[in-house]
Amino acid sequence: MTYQFEYTLTDEGNAYITNYHSSMFIEDTVIVPDSIDGHPVLRINSNAFSYKMISNLYLPDSLLLLSNDSFYHFTGGIHIPYNVDVDLDFTDGIGMTVYTARESCADEIIKACGKNYPKVKYVYEDTSVIRDNDITYFLRSNQTLDLVKCRSNESTLSIPSHCQGYPIKRICNRAFEKCTQLESIFLPEGLEVIGFGAFFDLKHLKTVILPESIHTIASHGYGIFGYCGSKEDVIVHSSTGSYAESWCSNNKVLFQPSGAEIVKENGLSFLLKVDGTAEVAKCDRSHQNVTIPSKFRNHYVLGIRTKAFEDCAGMLKTVILEEGIRYIGDDAFYGVHSLGEIILPESLEVIGRGAFWMCNLKALQIPVRVREIGQHAFGRDFNIALTVTSGSYAEQYCKENNIPYTSLLPGGASRQALVVQNGFILRLKENDIASVVKYTGSSTYVEIPKTYLNHPVTEIEEGALLNPHIEALVIPSTILNIGNHALPEGYAKVTDKICVGEHIGHEYFQGCIKDTYTVPIYEYFTKDVPIIRVSKGSYAECYCKKNKIPYITT
Repeated sequence: MTYQFEYTLTDEGNAYITNYHSSMFIEDTVIVPDSIDGHPVLRINSNAFSYKMISNLYLPDSLLLLSNDSFYHFTGGIHIPYNVDVDLDFTDGIGMTVYTARESCADEIIKACGKNYPKVKYVYEDTSVIRDNDITYFLRSNQTLDLVKCRSNESTLSIPSHCQGYPIKRICNRAFEKCTQLESIFLPEGLEVIGFGAFFDLKHLKTVILPESIHTIASHGYGIFGYCGSKEDVIVHSSTGSYAESWCSNNKVLFQPSGAEIVKENGLSFLLKVDGTAEVAKCDRSHQNVTIPSKFRNHYVLGIRTKAFEDCAGMLKTVILEEGIRYIGDDAFYGVHSLGEIILPESLEVIGRGAFWMCNLKALQIPVRVREIGQHAFGRDFNIALTVTSGSYAEQYCKENNIPYTSLLPGGASRQALVVQNGFILRLKENDIASVVKYTGSSTYVEIPKTYLNHPVTEIEEGALLNPHIEALVIPSTILNIGNHALPEGYAKVTDKICVGEHIGHEYFQGCIKDTYTVPIYEYFTKDVPIIRVSKGSYAECYCKKNKIPYITT
């Protein structure tokens, strides 16, 4: 007998089973493994075992969640581990038997299912249960403990690393949801997994101390802090560089390294470190104008942490960074579309990946000390004009990414190399001419400018007009050269929407015609084309006359 599981992977490398295949129509026993290809199995998705006939299906102890309809029209027995959060619909569970343990996570739900779905049979299996005051543990076959339920009324809890000699390795789903007065909890070194909704609906929770040994924290749905008031009120403490730190960054939860302190003041949360430095960890939504100081409570503020301002969209308009701040983290201002101005200090060295993505910045001066700028730091549609220093790293970054910029020369004079005009990014060249680099606007009717600051626009660079919004295009007579793939593929055949200038032969459509570049331009103009707009006295006008093509002059 052979069988296999289909699965998807989460960003953290955990497996969610989506389907099951077998070489047999009816099977006696199927055991779902704890891991597949090295990935822990945490969830069974909807319909993964629908219409299957299996006498005994054993789900793994690693499992944390069963989705609704996971076993639609399933026939046979399902052995559900005690730590699994169940969201099942057994309406069509005719001939189904569900096995689980008393006092398990699934117990209460299964009791309710027994009332609603009388055709489903429920059997309680013997499980080793250990109780210690207000805490219930289950003993696994590998002689480790899962903390299944805690019913303490204390405001502070410290969970031991062992109970009756057995190490505690997992916190099960919704384990602390009955601890309604809990404010602080200390979890022991050696703990490895925290299940879905472990701290569900704890309105007073403020502090969670996590060990370095943690390697899995449930992130699906309500995560582990579902309905805990505001996630901004919960602070997770752990070691720098730990899994917990990475998880907090990805899930927008405040993280405080061991030995550090988070202090909130004037809408900003500062992470104060033991070495006398600090970072901006979070900003609330209540301010339109924010100044980030270089020093806070005798700590030197060196930077802004990842996603620190992500929740400020719609309110934040202006940000000033004082001298001394060195770095801006990844996605620091991501999605803050209301941000229109930010002043960067000369001390700045690093701008993280996506730092200003989806902001409303129109102009920004990049300090000369900046030595690193992450991918898409300013988004993808470059509607921003940067000011950089000639010869700097920032200037090279702008050139490589076709970002409009003004280059500052020694003595403070400026030389504009890439500029923006009416949605066009134009390149100003040394011989006082200009070229079209890209069109970033959203207009359907587009006219390429003839000049910019007395610089004639003479060239359309490769790929410059690959914009899906363009439907009608006017190219002025100043254009002498058009690069390959400058226009969308096949654009040449929509000739009633193209207006051409002088000195443009068949190379005008270079890159627009599939499989050949040798077909003359006249084969793509037909006699019934409504109108071609050309410049009076231009090559295009002569061409239209010769080929009896309707046209008007501009």
